[in-house]
Amino acid sequence: MGIVDLGAKHEWVSSLALSIWYVLQAYVLLFGAYVLAPGLVYLLCSGRINRLFRSLPVASTPPQTDFLLLIPAHNEEKLLPTLLASIGQLRYPAALFRTVVVADNCTDRTVLLARQAGAECLARTTAHPSSKSQALAYAAEKLAIAHALPTTVVCVLDADCYLTPTFLLELDRHFAQPGATPVVQCSRRVSNAFDSDVTVLDAAAEALR
Repeated sequence: MGIVDLGAKHEWVSSLALSIWYVLQAYVLLFGAYVLAPGLVYLLCSGRINRLFRSLPVASTPPQTDFLLLIPAHNEEKLLPTLLASIGQLRYPAALFRTVVVADNCTDRTVLLARQAGAECLARTTAHPSSKSQALAYAAEKLAIAHALPTTVVCVLDADCYLTPTFLLELDRHFAQPGATPVVQCSRRVSNAFDSDVTVLDAAAEALR
């Protein structure tokens, strides 16, 4: 008849239970970091985010800069109206800016909505799928953008953007300064910052740039 060492068996079970407990603790900690860390980063940076995107005082001198707002779009009927509505609210002389949507191989109502909103629309159709850069090159050729520079500032906007009313006024103030840089990357604010971990980190990254 065999002899069972109950002490050794009990020690093995205790070690196994302790290992499982440590694994569960590690899982809880990692899960908590995954869920909470992006929000914590955003909250720590929220003050800087607000300072970055607070509208600056607008100069009292009349605007002088001509702008071309260029919007490459592929099947953007859901997002484009919001952008075009914000463009309609710009506090900038209508004679000094032009809005052009480049509808690239669109099969939805992008072209119709762009024209209904009062924007010019270049409808482009190709045999094969194209890229954003190809759509912009097409617009540059059709609009003879090279000949318009440097008297016209070209702003490339994604369809999911939303412009503040003073957007062009602030850009005008920049380009009116002597020696102003000819190329500008505008600050942007993620409107859906808390929709997912990706958007939270995107918002925080913009604040830290």
